[in-house]
Amino acid sequence: MIGTRIRYYRKKSGMTLEQLSEGICSVSYLSKIEHGDKSSEDTIKRLCERLGISYEDVDNQEELDEINELLDEWYKAIRDQNINIVKDIENNITIRLKKIEDPHPLLKYDLYKVRLLLLERNFDGAYSLLEEVEKFKDIFTTELQYFFFHFKSIYVYYNNEDYEKTLSYLKKAEEILENKLNLSEQESAELYYQLSLNYIYSYKIGKSINYAYRALNIFEKNYNLKRISDCQTLLGICYRRIHNYQQTEYHYRQALKFAELYDDDERRGIIHHNIGFVYSCQGKSKEAIDHLGKSLKYRINIDPKSRCYTLYLLAKEFLNIKETNKAQKIIYEGLSLAKKHNIKDSYFEFKILDVQINNKDCYESLLRKEAIPFFKKNNKWEHVSEFAEELANYYYDKGQYKSASQYYRLANNARKEIK
Repeated sequence: MIGTRIRYYRKKSGMTLEQLSEGICSVSYLSKIEHGDKSSEDTIKRLCERLGISYEDVDNQEELDEINELLDEWYKAIRDQNINIVKDIENNITIRLKKIEDPHPLLKYDLYKVRLLLLERNFDGAYSLLEEVEKFKDIFTTELQYFFFHFKSIYVYYNNEDYEKTLSYLKKAEEILENKLNLSEQESAELYYQLSLNYIYSYKIGKSINYAYRALNIFEKNYNLKRISDCQTLLGICYRRIHNYQQTEYHYRQALKFAELYDDDERRGIIHHNIGFVYSCQGKSKEAIDHLGKSLKYRINIDPKSRCYTLYLLAKEFLNIKETNKAQKIIYEGLSLAKKHNIKDSYFEFKILDVQINNKDCYESLLRKEAIPFFKKNNKWEHVSEFAEELANYYYDKGQYKSASQYYRLANNARKEIK
């Protein structure tokens, strides 16, 4: 244990093996101490003195058990998004941790803090803390390994949209959870939820449905209304992507019912967006406009990317019912927002609508040279399918049947990627 503490505080202070060992022992000897080999009492005392930590094991087991219990209570509040009590518990924890030298509760606190920062959408803060914690991965317990992989996956998913890398972290977390740890069912459900979410956006719909139902069963058992609503929303998205609109609407209505029970405007907004999209897919523009408008009304603090997506769908529906002025106003707002926040997907979506209204001569070139290659490169297969078919129809109407055939084939192949 003393070796682990020495290794932790050496790295925490930014010291190398050479710097800490200088004048006390050899580098190789220090390395052995850090990995658990026994050493002379004098050597250990001198190393601890240089690091400014106690030679004696100052943390008694009762105190460690209490702080771990408090940390887990804090994490539960974070996981359940009970923000009102999160800060109170954190204040108590930070006071208690000042008296602790054991690295593991300190690292546990840092990892739980990462989850809180992700919940608050503070991605820069979460990244910095993950980078700091990763320095100590060689002293992680199995539990710390699990939380590191789980929370790293959430960061990569939301900040980088790298679904392949996200999945690799999630599968590592799942392996640890199912084979080496005995955490709560609720924790399993959280992991299954994240797996379902990732599979949706990597277009593995069958797997997404499977994990969503696994999560939902646990959340229902524990009567976690927020997460029941979230899982119903995931299932709605899944069934929408395979064009089972009856099942889609059922799940969205269930999601909305639970969101109403705990009076959550953010979730109401998300669900209304998704219901609006379902009506859009079915050609029901007026119903779509109604729900998309409600989505923007409820989601006051909506993030720029989500706002762009809702605005895009709304602009399309106004164009469908020939209300061009309303559509144009929304398109300008969307283009400005997409440029300001460098949201490339949305930029191309709004640009395509814009040229359809104002500069039709650029339409073919924009789709062929810029938009479709961008979506294809970034594995945005739903977009590839949609815009390749649009371009194919354009060529067909022009009598350019060879080009039309090429893009119909591309649209069809893109649909095969949406599984």
